[in-house]
Amino acid sequence: MRLADQGIDWHDGNLVDVHVAGLPGMKQTVRLFLDLYPDEDGADRRKRYLCTGEGLKRILFAAETGRIRMHSKSGNIDFMRVESGADTEILTVTLFGGVVEAEAQSFHLTEAAIK
Repeated sequence: MRLADQGIDWHDGNLVDVHVAGLPGMKQTVRLFLDLYPDEDGADRRKRYLCTGEGLKRILFAAETGRIRMHSKSGNIDFMRVESGADTEILTVTLFGGVVEAEAQSFHLTEAAIK
């Protein structure tokens, strides 16, 4: 599902991993692996999700790993927002201890299969 259309609240979720794939000058992709609560009904367990940004234009990642790990039990994500531009979307994830900002053609969120 398009990230802009999803209804999952990212607050108290966890950013688990970030992958950037592709060579400069070629098509690049960003993948954020997240543990999020699937609804606001007080679910007691987070589920693993994959947020994929296709056609990556730019990414900024700044974090203090010690603070992110310290907040991982209660959730290291403060909030998330998506802004739509003329031909791109900008994803901003504010962490307790950092920030991720990425601009891509589109972002999609899917439930990840954990093996």
